[in-house]
Amino acid sequence: MEHYFGKILHQRYRLTHKIGHGGMATVYLAEDQDRMNQPVVIKQNDHSASPAERTQFEKEAQTLIEASADPQCPRRIPLFHAYFCESEEGWDGQYLVMNYIPGEDLESLMTRLGRPLQYAEALFWLDQVMEVLEFLHNHQPPIFHRDIKPSNIRIAAKDSSAYLVDFGIAGTSRQTFVTSGFSPPEQYRGLDKCDARSDVYALGATLYALVMGDNPPDARARQSGTALPPLDAQRVQSQTGREAIERALQLDPNQRFSSISEMRALLKPDVPPAPPSLRVVVQPPVQLVMPPTISPRQTSAWWSDPGARMMQMTLIGGNRLITGASIQTGRPSGVKLWEIVRWDMPAQLLDTGAHQEGITCVTASRDGTRVASGDWLGVINVWNIRGNRLHLERRYDRGHRGAITALAFSPDGTLLASASSPPEGIVQLWEIHRQDPTPIVLARNLWARGLAFSPDGQWLAMACDNQVRLWNMRTGTEEQTRVAGMSQFGGLVNTVVFSPNGDLLAAAGADRLIHLFDLRDRKTHAVLAPGQWQRRDVAGAHAGEILHLAFSPNADYLAGAGDSTQVSIWDIARDRRAPPVGPFPEEAVSISFGAYWYLLVVALKNGIISLVRLL
Repeated sequence: MEHYFGKILHQRYRLTHKIGHGGMATVYLAEDQDRMNQPVVIKQNDHSASPAERTQFEKEAQTLIEASADPQCPRRIPLFHAYFCESEEGWDGQYLVMNYIPGEDLESLMTRLGRPLQYAEALFWLDQVMEVLEFLHNHQPPIFHRDIKPSNIRIAAKDSSAYLVDFGIAGTSRQTFVTSGFSPPEQYRGLDKCDARSDVYALGATLYALVMGDNPPDARARQSGTALPPLDAQRVQSQTGREAIERALQLDPNQRFSSISEMRALLKPDVPPAPPSLRVVVQPPVQLVMPPTISPRQTSAWWSDPGARMMQMTLIGGNRLITGASIQTGRPSGVKLWEIVRWDMPAQLLDTGAHQEGITCVTASRDGTRVASGDWLGVINVWNIRGNRLHLERRYDRGHRGAITALAFSPDGTLLASASSPPEGIVQLWEIHRQDPTPIVLARNLWARGLAFSPDGQWLAMACDNQVRLWNMRTGTEEQTRVAGMSQFGGLVNTVVFSPNGDLLAAAGADRLIHLFDLRDRKTHAVLAPGQWQRRDVAGAHAGEILHLAFSPNADYLAGAGDSTQVSIWDIARDRRAPPVGPFPEEAVSISFGAYWYLLVVALKNGIISLVRLL
């Protein structure tokens, strides 16, 4: 699976560059948006995993994270931060996140020098690699690399230390992932056949390649009779070194060193005391290509609630959909849970949760485990999603006397904000885990038609009347600092939303315009106080009153829907208007992006749900 510049993985990591690509994986450079855009490396396994392999990946990735955080671990492997799995259109991706080490790998270093390394130069760095392997092989459970080669040994620019990178994982796989010349014969039968002696073979092949300038023959070819070219005594003057390489490269695992420690002990007298006097050049990664021009097309549509007067919709985790409809006063309605299996076919209805009245709004918690729905009677239901079912967890029927106009979960899912229509016109907070269902009243005598928490949970934004008001969740008070432009709307404000990375706030309503605010300085990325938030001009108006806004996962695009049969798209990253989506047969009133920026769900006023691809 190839990725574009700016794509967001795991709702957190923004891809910017490609570092490398091999037979087993592609390695990307990304910005960790939860850690001030700190650069991280993300390794993507390039085969779609079976359920068993996914389980094994998660087990081994967790082992790597724990091992790299061990104080006894040599600081010559990347620090592993996280792992995750994501599915996209039938492809199940496995990702491992680690810190970025600027430097140069040994394969590139030799290419730049135009010569093989001296035996002493190579051995100094490989001794550091063997120190790491000793720790990993002795770890419980043992960790085997399975892909040692010159390109996976990175020399850090800061101190010329050798780092072992690009760990091959999913070790119970029966599939074969090999590197010709470096993988031992047993690895051709599956990664689950590898042990410590497999890394011994690959390490011997690496030392051979570094000092000879040529890779050893493929292990299968050697099994068929191709001889291993003898080591040049001028290149490896140490008899011990030649014997160690030849023993490590034995085709029979039982004829190799039984452990890395045994091999290291034999070679230790040959290791020089000082690092090579070679200049390390940081290899600039290749920037990922920009996404192609948007060309929207509808791929599927179905009736969710025939006869609906207004539709509400939200997407969970990229492939699960919650819909709710306002049908007729006094007629029962329901919250529906759908699963989008493929983007070119209607979603599958999994479950329905009942309401006595028409539904006015729906929202979902960030982790996708809870859904809240409100109706015309002022009743709020909180649903817990377990498996494919909606289970009623809470019912708040005494907190509001007017129709529910907006709902929003805090990022950690512990709080639910709700708003009701005039004449009551209040905004409240519900503590989900409290048995006593008494809400905390935040504001009165207003008409809040939209609510949104910032991703860090500090701010609750309220789209009320003709302005946006901010509640500081840390101090428990309304923000009094005047934000330029937040009280200058040309009509009612219907919707407010924070970007997934917390850098932007957008609001819109009756004036058909997008009001966009930068919450970080665009040059320094420094977080700004509300009084310093910078209003940004956004070109073009929507064809009708805007009722709903949605950011793409990578925050590059903003979609708006309302009293129009089209959905407007703004390319925020490039400050331009993108081609609209539609026209649809009815007004588009609610929208949500899928797990990826080019997938869009559109709810029409009459109860039709439409799936759209922007590419």
